[in-house]
Amino acid sequence: MSYQVIARKYRSQSFDELIGQDHVTQALLNALRNGRMPQALLFTGTRGVGKTSTARIFAKSIRCQNAKDFIPCNQCDDCLEINRGSHVDVMEIDGASNNGVDAIRELRESVSYMPSRGKYKIFIIDEVHMLSNSAFNALLKTLEEPPAHVIFMFATTEPQKIPATILSRCQRYDLKRVNTQAIADLLENICKKESIKCDDDALWAIAKHANGSVRDAQSALDLCISYSDSSLTETNVSEILGITDRHLRISILRALASRDKGHLLKAIEKISSAAIDPKVYIQNLLEDLRNLIIVKMDPNERHAILDLSESEFQDFIEVSSLLSEEEIHLLFDMALKGASDIQKAFEPRIVLEMVFMRMAAAPRIQFFYENHELKSPPPVANATKTEKKSPKSTEPVKTKAPPKQHDIQSLVNKWQDFVGNVANKNPLLATKLRHSAVKKTENQLVTLALDKDHGFMLEELNSKDSRREIQGLLAAEGYPVENLKFVLAKEEAIQSPERIEKTAKEKAEKEIRQKIENSDIFKKTQEVFKTSKYQLKELK
Repeated sequence: MSYQVIARKYRSQSFDELIGQDHVTQALLNALRNGRMPQALLFTGTRGVGKTSTARIFAKSIRCQNAKDFIPCNQCDDCLEINRGSHVDVMEIDGASNNGVDAIRELRESVSYMPSRGKYKIFIIDEVHMLSNSAFNALLKTLEEPPAHVIFMFATTEPQKIPATILSRCQRYDLKRVNTQAIADLLENICKKESIKCDDDALWAIAKHANGSVRDAQSALDLCISYSDSSLTETNVSEILGITDRHLRISILRALASRDKGHLLKAIEKISSAAIDPKVYIQNLLEDLRNLIIVKMDPNERHAILDLSESEFQDFIEVSSLLSEEEIHLLFDMALKGASDIQKAFEPRIVLEMVFMRMAAAPRIQFFYENHELKSPPPVANATKTEKKSPKSTEPVKTKAPPKQHDIQSLVNKWQDFVGNVANKNPLLATKLRHSAVKKTENQLVTLALDKDHGFMLEELNSKDSRREIQGLLAAEGYPVENLKFVLAKEEAIQSPERIEKTAKEKAEKEIRQKIENSDIFKKTQEVFKTSKYQLKELK
């Protein structure tokens, strides 16, 4: 199947095929059902979201003789001719190539003629903002007093270029950018119908590259199919479309998190060999860091704010655990400064390399660095020689006493104290554990309940590395735990350290308030103000 064929073959033919524009289709259907037919409509939105398709479908809803509840049949002569663009009473005009006053004068002459069949004659003008001022002036008179049998439909990507006198006479409908998931689902259906093998990550890469445009996504899919010999994968889609491979972008984020300069140099080499434009990549990096801070702040909001697949989201969760919010902000500021420098640079690739090196040398927040141990401590130079030269010490070597062993059952009541001690060693982990409580201790197995509002941390806390770290901290406190697991709490409020502290704070505030209200000063103050009110009333 050649390039652009899919975009034409799978053009939306009915309202239910328009993706992500339910607000527009519902308004149009309601207008038809209520008999409130507008005579001039304006469809606006970015490219490829369905402006012209909406106009055609609306024209079919008006003209189709077999329509049920104004849903066109797509089988009658009217529907088929509108689909082909050959209907004598539904004329499509390209505003870009017919933007002169003469073309509009011809249109005004044809407006006076009744339709050959049916009730309405429809004019669809695409890219209407391209009309000249004289053409708009010529069109204005017809829009002011349109014949009863005429309906105008305008489509544009730049409504701000249309004169206010024209806008005020149109019923405007703004079509939205289509979200990536909806486009990916559409591409998946197309691939199934065309018997094309395609990975989910590849479909997501194509959908994201389209940036909200269904037509661009279909054209990109067409291009990838034309250039690919076998099934589509994320790797060959990235190569064909010239976009940065997601795995490379995530690996660079990991290298920045760990300040791994060696890995960054290899990544720069890959970017260069793949002929990725540094200006494009630095924008990708800014987007990745923006996604990283949002995931760090509130992972629950990812569907509302972020445009990430599930696998991408898990990657960002992993990388965000290696950085504090302050470090991500610092890296973003450095990348933003680098983006400005790259735009002005004679050799952008060199500037991108220096941006990476500056980010890799960025200072870490000390407590975060110490607790996560993202890098091994630097080795002491000539340690062996120093030991040979030093004199033998006669003082006894002091060894650290082993921690006092506690019964695991006592951990139920001591969990808040344990989390407080963890905060001194690993603040990030302690922040997560503050929302949990010990549910059960049985046969060296500790079951911890995580409150419902923080369920997004369940998988992370149940990971092998997290459990091993928590077991080590428990052992250091004298709680030999062989195994532990986290479960989601069924009840609304568990007795987690966070909940206990909040309850204690509320109780203390209530006691203070009650003590103030019971004090003599407070009571006398109330009496004074009451007396003043009565005195004021008497004076009046």
